Amino acid sequence: MSGCDLVVSGENFEVDKYLEASPLARSAVGIFRRGELTGLSSHPITQRSGFRIEFFEFGGLGIEAAIASSIGFLDQHRDAIVQAKNWPGVEQCEISILMAWFEDTAALPLELPANFLQLAGSLGVSLSINICATQRDGVQ
Repeated sequence: MSGCDLVVSGENFEVDKYLEASPLARSAVGIFRRGELTGLSSHPITQRSGFRIEFFEFGGLGIEAAIASSIGFLDQHRDAIVQAKNWPGVEQCEISILMAWFEDTAALPLELPANFLQLAGSLGVSLSINICATQRDGVQ
């Protein structure tokens, strides 16, 4: 249930054209295009085009491993991320972290180290942390 993705998108982003020339193309697991049906009643049509790269999946509550993996991913793909961030039509380039909040968890401390924030900021990458309520059953 938990993991880290790089998400690159924009309302007028020509994702297919970008992926033809990008070293990130072979890692893209989720490609979405503006105007496609989503199957969701809350937002039935995709408003943006883009892609998603899953680069880390983890369990538990700690964010330390997610941050370490994010730093490694950003370092390894620095040039390609800058290229994506500057591509015509790209409006958003972000690291998206999804974490579980278990019903028996009183507090969930999240420390974001300065070196991670500086690296992401220097590349123009934003951060979203989504914490989802879930049951502990089946999660290790």
